[in-house]
Amino acid sequence: MTAAAIRIENEIRGLPLEDQLALHTQILVLIYKDEPQPLDPAFREEILRRIEEIDAGEVQGSDPFEVLRRM
Repeated sequence: MTAAAIRIENEIRGLPLEDQLALHTQILVLIYKDEPQPLDPAFREEILRRIEEIDAGEVQGSDPFEVLRRM
């Protein structure tokens, strides 16, 4: 990595987790904005199944920030 990238990484490490995740999302959008990545059909089916379970009240979702804190 360049010195600039190392400096930026060190600054990011000092940010709150929520800000780090927001930057992560923005970077991914910048990288992949012109290259749509289709989902594998099996993965898409699994996502839809889980969404239906949450919507039906069969399972309860978790706060993603809390999950990341526990990791």
